Amino acid sequence: LCHSGGFMKYLGRLDLVLREPLDPAERARNGFEVASHQYTPYPVDSTVPEDPAVAYLLEPYAIEMEQKIDLNRLIGYAPTTVRRFGSTGGDSPRGNLVADSMWLRRGIETDFALSNTTGIRTDINPGPVTTEALFNVFPFDNTITTMFLSGLEVQDLFDYVARRTASRGCASQAQIAGARVVLNCRGCDRTGGLPCAESVIM
Repeated sequence: LCHSGGFMKYLGRLDLVLREPLDPAERARNGFEVASHQYTPYPVDSTVPEDPAVAYLLEPYAIEMEQKIDLNRLIGYAPTTVRRFGSTGGDSPRGNLVADSMWLRRGIETDFALSNTTGIRTDINPGPVTTEALFNVFPFDNTITTMFLSGLEVQDLFDYVARRTASRGCASQAQIAGARVVLNCRGCDRTGGLPCAESVIM
């Protein structure tokens, strides 16, 4: 069994055929190698019956969560979809909201804030926004870390973001608040054969 996507939409099965290399030196160095493989995703939807044993195992966690967190609590209202990916490859509405929230949080209030784009897991749909919707956006036990950086270290940080962004079709791999960065995308390859823009603004 293997992890497949997010939100438990699929259960993955990976079947492997392994063999030992014939060369003794390669066998000692690498052990077994994959001769063939087959991956099968199984959708987890309403057609899959609930397993009583698994439900019993998860019940204490569900009870504790209900006692600690009101997932139905109304936080706000979104008139339109708040997307986690920007249309130009740069910052996104969801990324701006996340980075601004970190940057302006009471007790933080740094010169700028930065969060990784792929850590924002979903859009916020139009309509009432609940605590559960926010958990879906950030399903991890994240914390905000403050750091004191020199100018050179800040430059190195954004250079790293630029390299990661270039390796992902010039789709920004960071969302920032309190700073403005222009990434030069000339020379990077975008998937699907589409040309990159000359710059992405974050």
